[in-house]
Amino acid sequence: MRNRPRNRQRNQQQNILVRYPAFQAVWWHGIMLVMLLVFLPLHNAGASTGKVGDRDMTLNCEFTRYGNSGAATKLTKGWIPPRQTHHITGDEVVFDSYYKKLKGKVTKRDDERIEWTYQERAKDIKGRRFGATRYYSYFFTTKKIASKMGFKLYRDFEYVWGTCTTKPKKTTASKSTSQTSSKSKSVKKTDKKPANKWTYLRGNGDISIYHHAKLDIFLVTSINPEFDALYDRLIVSPKTLIGVAMHWQDDDKSIGKNNYVYRHPMFVGTTMFGQKQAIIMRGAILDELKNDKQAFLEFAVTDMETDITYAEQTTTEFRE
Repeated sequence: MRNRPRNRQRNQQQNILVRYPAFQAVWWHGIMLVMLLVFLPLHNAGASTGKVGDRDMTLNCEFTRYGNSGAATKLTKGWIPPRQTHHITGDEVVFDSYYKKLKGKVTKRDDERIEWTYQERAKDIKGRRFGATRYYSYFFTTKKIASKMGFKLYRDFEYVWGTCTTKPKKTTASKSTSQTSSKSKSVKKTDKKPANKWTYLRGNGDISIYHHAKLDIFLVTSINPEFDALYDRLIVSPKTLIGVAMHWQDDDKSIGKNNYVYRHPMFVGTTMFGQKQAIIMRGAILDELKNDKQAFLEFAVTDMETDITYAEQTTTEFRE
């Protein structure tokens, strides 16, 4: 007899839900709203943990475990040095390597890790050019990093391991006065000057070739000592007779220094491209450099008087 009032109340509630569908819909919507208010904050708290992988940062890394590379440790360390620094800005990465700067791209980024690659051109002891890819994976929670090498002509190196310390990149504070803001604007304009005017065509990590569409001139930069010798020669003797040769070829087939057919550009000069020394040229014979259908092109420049020759195999696969 004591349970009858409760049963009667429950039956009345059920009758209301059955007789009035609109009330039933409002009742269920109220329950769903309460559930959303409870679970959404928990969901958002979990998603925010992934922000660690979205920061721009500098990684100072030390590799110590080389045993699983599949090659001699001395050889592996020659390609993957024990101490490395990588600057990550958005989807771009710069590697301050022991012999040149490499520019790469981020291929994966999530809450756990970030991955990126560098494409470069290398030369073996026989002087043959070949493609090489550097693979990296950095884990945010453990601070560990893994790297391996992929080669087109030789056997790959498997992953070696190390640890990194991270340093977030600092953003400069904005100036309050109009005078300082105008100075900062002028600096930004000079920094963006090459990107606004020049289009990158091809290269290999050592050499970079650009084209200026408005002026129809080509610009070449390189870290090769032979290129520096040519640059210095043009500084001393601007009217030096320069010859240019180009040859489409496979990755590992070079035509050799003595088989080049040289032609003379209409104009050859020197300039500075940012902080780099550059040789600029103009002439219809250089239009072949615009061809992005063929990946590999051997490009040579020589001083016809002193026989100083600079030659590199360029590729459209390498991107700045």
